[in-house]
Amino acid sequence: MDNSKTKANLRRHLLKSRRALSVTRVNELSKRIEERLCLLHNFTSATKIALYAHHANEVKTDSVLQRATQSGKEVYYPIVSGSTLQFYRVRTINDLSADAYGIMAPGLKNTERQAPVSELDIVVIPGIAFDEAGTRVGFGKGYYDRALSGLKAGTIVGLAYEFQIVSGWIPVEAHDIPVSIVVTEERVINLTASSGKSNRRLL
Repeated sequence: MDNSKTKANLRRHLLKSRRALSVTRVNELSKRIEERLCLLHNFTSATKIALYAHHANEVKTDSVLQRATQSGKEVYYPIVSGSTLQFYRVRTINDLSADAYGIMAPGLKNTERQAPVSELDIVVIPGIAFDEAGTRVGFGKGYYDRALSGLKAGTIVGLAYEFQIVSGWIPVEAHDIPVSIVVTEERVINLTASSGKSNRRLL
């Protein structure tokens, strides 16, 4: 089976499982994941962070936004711009409104400014599947991969439910950008803790 078919099968299976989660379960698991994220040194020491607005039972990040702004951090959310993403500052959840895809995103009239990806200390992203080497499967559009190719010193953190962690290896393509840390309701997978690099296998 080729890489694209393997990823398509993962998407189909895991999206079905994610859609089956109740609102109560999403809230419960998200709370535990958000708590773990906010305790990370990478998060507590960050000045500028990027979050995402949850959609279709993704792990929620609303309380992370609140904690980050209360502690004086600058928080940015993505906006689709052509084939990539741009990040605009958000101060409250009310600064977000539905975009053309039905996903909550910064309303340009309410945002203070844009931040180049290279300025971000930590970028928190969703995913459909992750493996323990930091490989991520998204929806296959490549928005985050293109946007984060410009991230230099910042840390990429993926949020996921434990059932989204795939045993074995997810096929890696040349354009795929790995995450450095994956946070679930059960654990933190820190791929930079020991070697400073993730053990990815390019197929």
